[in-house]
Amino acid sequence: IQERDLKVTLEMALYVAKADAERRKTEEELNQMNKFLIKAQKISNMGSWIWDLKSGDMVWTDQVYEIFGLDKQIFIPNINSVMERVHPDDQKMHEKLIDVALNNREQHDFEAKIVRPTGEERFIFSTSEGEYADDGTLISITGILQDITDKKQTEQTIYVGNKRLEQAHKLIKIGHWDWFMDTGELVWSDEVYEIFGKDKESFEVSAESFEKTIHP
Repeated sequence: IQERDLKVTLEMALYVAKADAERRKTEEELNQMNKFLIKAQKISNMGSWIWDLKSGDMVWTDQVYEIFGLDKQIFIPNINSVMERVHPDDQKMHEKLIDVALNNREQHDFEAKIVRPTGEERFIFSTSEGEYADDGTLISITGILQDITDKKQTEQTIYVGNKRLEQAHKLIKIGHWDWFMDTGELVWSDEVYEIFGKDKESFEVSAESFEKTIHP
């Protein structure tokens, strides 16, 4: 009996040791995955969030706090405190988007401008989707949020540059054109139409019509 009891005890000890080793391995893998996720979010300047509709609480990853320029130990994210950080110009739009998200099962994407405590303005993009109970009740909304300020500034720089180029072309009567050899399509800028005295709405640009505008 003692030998049998000893065998059972050893088997139980081995089982517990094995289970503990597997638990430690799982914890290490989870920690590694969490570190990887944090690093990936930091590199992409992207964070994730969850809004529990029953409690009203929101949970942010560290990068969301970073994007908003807020202290994780002080700021408590909820629908009202987040709305205060949205730029006044975008608040009404943001309220409408929240209403749509609460009453529509589709995935929701939006862009908005936020204001950090320092007064600095940043542009964000967020996409989210809801989680529903079996009876169709919306339980929570989960989403990702990315700082797209650099992208917006680049777009604005290109836009301003193009506008200045258009103004320069008008002032010195210079136009530009593109001929796409694979399709044969010929595209004129507005200044080229003006130089040739052609109406943009009625004149069909092509190699043939261009040849007809050349003096014999």
